[in-house]
Order: sequence, then structure tokens, then C-alpha cells
Amino acid sequence: MVMAKVIAHRGGASWVPENTLAAFRWAAKQGCRWIELDISLLGDGTPVIIHDQRLERTTDSQGALADLSQADLERIDAGSWFAPAFRGERIPTLRQLLQLCADLGLGANLELKPNASNVEALVEATARVLEEAEAVGGPWLFSSFEHQALELMAKRLPSIPRGLLYEGIEAGWRDKAAALGAVSLHLDQALIDPAVISQAKAEGLEVFVYTLNDATRAQALFAAGLAGLFTDDPLLFDPAWRRG
Repeated sequence: MVMAKVIAHRGGASWVPENTLAAFRWAAKQGCRWIELDISLLGDGTPVIIHDQRLERTTDSQGALADLSQADLERIDAGSWFAPAFRGERIPTLRQLLQLCADLGLGANLELKPNASNVEALVEATARVLEEAEAVGGPWLFSSFEHQALELMAKRLPSIPRGLLYEGIEAGWRDKAAALGAVSLHLDQALIDPAVISQAKAEGLEVFVYTLNDATRAQALFAAGLAGLFTDDPLLFDPAWRRG
């Protein structure tokens, strides 16, 4: 599949409160056609868009996701910690995210983030919401550091492509990618070199890096064959790269 060369990481976390609908709207307004986000589970099994397993870093509240239900989201402010202008932003549900992507014409890298939840439960809840949305919006790509989640999702929703997330590339990555039917490798930009990009491309895999906020380094990696990058600041890069 074809993703944009520049993908707004959590919506563009340098400019907006990460993983909020405000962030994804901001990214679309800047011309981004692809966003990246994290899917986690609440205690009642609701898939929501948040990175951490606890609330403290990105909301005005405390506690674990495992102790929350969807009804609790109305009392949690996920925007004012970033700036007063975002007061009242909520932790989005996956359903809300899918609808927003459909409304704005956004593709999304959906990172499966089990945190403290059961991997099987996260995959099933995510798949069910996507099915109920009848594939509204998209295109989508699943990624995860928890490779079991990708294995399960490959069986559950095989038509949605998968990207294999690593920090640094590990022994056996070729076999793992083949077993998962992965279309891409997603690697830490600080641990990558041109040789890895060439090796992956030889296996038919595109390479994306996270989280890159340096235009000079991006130019060098693109010259080496990099397919794209996840960034907190899409405005650092050529506007054409945000579109495709």
C-alpha cells in the first residue's frame, strides 16, 4: 500500500494535544493525508485512542485505563494539559476516530497498544469496531510492537495491511515479516542506516521511521530509499510529502 512520505505522529504532537480529535483535525488542515495513532482498551472493553496505560501524562486525571468505562471519558480532559485553547478535548473512542477519518479523508496507521490489557481482547474489540463501521474511511494499516497482535489481526482482518514495529531491526525479521504478511517495517530513526533500508526493500518491504523531527536527516534517508516517516512536526517538511 502507499502511505504518505510524512505522517503526523499522534496527530502532530508538537503542535496539538496528542491522540485527540483536535490533533487529527489540525493535521488534516496542514495538508496531511495520513496520521498515526495508538489504540488501547478501557476496562469495559472500549477501544480508545491513547498511548499510555495511565491517564496522568496526557489528561487532567489520574488512574489506569483498566479502571475506566466509556462513560468516564466525559469527565476527563485530554487537552488543557497542553494549552488552555484545547480545554474540553476528550480521549476519543475508535468509533469517533474512524468517523473523523472518513469525514476528513484521512488514512491512518493504527498502532495496537495492548498496555496492560489482554492482546486477544484488544484485537477483537478493534476488529469489531472496524467491521461495524463497514470499512468507512481509510485506508488503514495496523502496526504494533506486540507481534502477537499482528498475528491475530492477520487472521481477523486479513485485508488490512500490517507493518512490523521494531526499535532496532532484530534477527529473524525476514521470517517474521513473511509470516505476518507484513508490507512494511517501522523502525526507530536513531537506529537505522541505509543498509537496513536496502535489505528490507530487497524483501519487498517498505521502511518507515519514527519519530523523526529533523528535515536534514529525512533528506538523507529518503535518498537511501526510505518510504516515509512519522513526525511530531509535519510543518518541518515539504508540504508535498504530507500529501503523498
